[in-house]
Amino acid sequence: MADSSCNMTSNIYQFLYRAEGIALFVMLSVISVTGAVGNALVFAVYWKKQDQQTSTFFIITLAVTDFITCIINVPFTLVMEFINLQIESDILCKLYLFLVTSTVPFSTFIMAAIAVDRYLCICHPLLHLMNLTRAKVTVGALACLAGFAGLMVGLCHGVYQLCPTYSINTTMEYTTDPTWSNYSMMAPFAQAVKLWEPSPDQEIRYTGFCRPNTFILGAEVRLSYKYFHISLYLVSLITIIVLYSLLFKSVIDRRRKKREQRAQVPTLLNGNKEATELHVVYNKKGSFTKTVGSRNNSHGNVDLPPEIEHRRLMEKARDRKANVKTALMLFVVAVVFIIGFLPAILMSSKILIPTNHDAAKIYFYFYFWNHVANPIIYSFMNENFRDEMRKLVRCC
Repeated sequence: MADSSCNMTSNIYQFLYRAEGIALFVMLSVISVTGAVGNALVFAVYWKKQDQQTSTFFIITLAVTDFITCIINVPFTLVMEFINLQIESDILCKLYLFLVTSTVPFSTFIMAAIAVDRYLCICHPLLHLMNLTRAKVTVGALACLAGFAGLMVGLCHGVYQLCPTYSINTTMEYTTDPTWSNYSMMAPFAQAVKLWEPSPDQEIRYTGFCRPNTFILGAEVRLSYKYFHISLYLVSLITIIVLYSLLFKSVIDRRRKKREQRAQVPTLLNGNKEATELHVVYNKKGSFTKTVGSRNNSHGNVDLPPEIEHRRLMEKARDRKANVKTALMLFVVAVVFIIGFLPAILMSSKILIPTNHDAAKIYFYFYFWNHVANPIIYSFMNENFRDEMRKLVRCC
């Protein structure tokens, strides 16, 4: 026990004396604090509303998940990096892997569910496919899927290893530094270095390090599941990008049709008291086409009255600004997701094999930034949310 404590203390000192270790400590600390505060504010504002909308329910669920990640998973990860995955309890080892590999994908699943909900509400509002009951069932199903994902990863890791037995003159050595080319999604793989050929017999040995093992699930199952785990993130990303792209196109088309409908105004033509209808149609280049139809079916071109033309231009500018804001939000969602998860996906799939393992850890844990960005994207960028938050702060 004393040797274990000394080794753990030595690992902490080595971690803090490295520049990469300090950078990782600062990054994870900032993520933990800012993410916890931001998601707590989101939860407080939306919980107070209680408007029974599916979007509110999904955002509350996302905020709770991200809050748990920031106050439990991120500090837990920081401690595990401090001690270089040296831990005595097999249960704590499995619990750590379960928490990280269940809450993180669950958050991405909820982001995809929000994209589906917004697409259905805006593009197909009359179908009423999503209600509060179905939203709860959806969240429950996604939670089960995320729990299964975490359970599988937890079973693939432990402080015990299935090792071959050796003769008295042979030894077995385990590297303490993780090999990044063998990383699974959000979980390190150790590398066993065989110094001599083993005999056919095997035994379970205690190593004291939270590493992958194969005596519960085989190596082939673990490898297959690793790529399945990665595919969950890719499917979520594709779902978000495709649905938000369709949603953005639908919003633009709807605003264009709305402008065309508002352009039908009553006017007078050449002093004639007959009722005349003026149609103003915007073409794709943004210019005006004016036609006039009267009761006697005569048609002709007229000049658009200055006040009406000014109003049309103002409405068009306002719609353009709204389109830019919508596009910006969708762009931020996709970019943050890609930047956050791309390094971990590339390292896990062995597409990217870093040479500096300490520096690579910083990029690997970028996916935690999503839990800080989510409250900003889905809440703080909403003007109504900011107004509600101001009211809440004043009340406090």
